[in-house]
Amino acid sequence: MARVSEREAAQSKKLLQKILKKPENKFCADCGAKGPTWATINIGAFVCIKCAGFHRKLGTHISKVRSVQLDSWALDQTKIVSQMGNERVNQLYLFNKPAKVKLGPSDSTRHFEQYIRSKYEKKSWIQKDGQASTPTADGSGGAAETKKASSNNFEKAQASIWNDDTSTKSTNVNRRRTTASKPQAKRENTQQKKSQDLVSFDDAPASNENDDIIAAFSNTRISNGNNNQRQQQQRQQQQQQQIQQQ
Repeated sequence: MARVSEREAAQSKKLLQKILKKPENKFCADCGAKGPTWATINIGAFVCIKCAGFHRKLGTHISKVRSVQLDSWALDQTKIVSQMGNERVNQLYLFNKPAKVKLGPSDSTRHFEQYIRSKYEKKSWIQKDGQASTPTADGSGGAAETKKASSNNFEKAQASIWNDDTSTKSTNVNRRRTTASKPQAKRENTQQKKSQDLVSFDDAPASNENDDIIAAFSNTRISNGNNNQRQQQQRQQQQQQQIQQQ
């Protein structure tokens, strides 16, 4: 996941605190414990730390939990919780739940796991397509769960929000890849240009000025050689004259 800037994290935290102040979000969506501090970002419900542990066991393909206080949130991650919330989530997932089936903060660990798996993994009580809405009394979640005939809209909205989130992340990743490839392309072009310059330099014919310098240098070497030869002959003649005089 991309790193969230401090400014964006602060804005997200402020928004989450505002959402948590709604009456339906002041209690855990599963066991009804007061003051939930965790949330399922792909379902849109606020839960307590104990229920968050069981959500993790479900796997991220079912529920992705994040801490409202400890984790840094991107603004796009607040979409589902801001549009869904505990009341709407329970209207969908608990539509067909029998009134006698409940989960409380003091229930056993086994009951917690069974309840949460039935609710989110098996979707045992979810509202079916075309099912008529009928008000039912249920105390779980700490809020009244009046059933509405709009569960299809919930699922569509949830899928739409999540797809938008995934699309945004994919776009950001592609943008980062394109940006990262630009310096490499620039380096390759520079190296290619240098190679072309070396080839053109090696293949280029020598200029007239270079020819003149080489010729002058060769003439100087020949002239120096002739001078050395004459000096040697003179020394030999002097030696012969000294021998004759003796």
